[in-house]
Amino acid sequence: MMDFFNKLLKFNDLSDVGSWASIVGLAVSAITVIMLIGIKRRFIFRSSVESHQKKLGVQANELSASLSDFSKNKTDIDELLALVDVELRMIQRGAKDDLARDVKKARSQIKSYSSKSIISNECANKTEANAREIKTLLTVIVAQFEHVKKDLMVGAN
Repeated sequence: MMDFFNKLLKFNDLSDVGSWASIVGLAVSAITVIMLIGIKRRFIFRSSVESHQKKLGVQANELSASLSDFSKNKTDIDELLALVDVELRMIQRGAKDDLARDVKKARSQIKSYSSKSIISNECANKTEANAREIKTLLTVIVAQFEHVKKDLMVGAN
């Protein structure tokens, strides 16, 4: 076994050294690309925290207003929840920790609310209680954005 490693690491000429340097360079490049993608994702999220908070706040208020007469505003609520899901998907890309967990929970609630039964092709989960629970989760996420903004000001994240 030791003979194999000795032969593998033995540099007979300059081409062997060049080959190993090429392999090491490829590994360093791959690690750099992965790190760059993570940095880009965090930077984009940080630069859009305030706009995400404002959009979700407005959407939560619109949802709250629509919930005052649930049966009459069902189609408006469905449309609004579809827009909220798009916004939450964008937030989920850069969110971490508690915010990421709440965004994931809200998105799963929206999916559950919108899913249709295979048998009856009707949405059994489209109840006012479920819509109000989604609205509560949105309010929590908007409140968490305040803490995220404070952490970004301090430089914790």
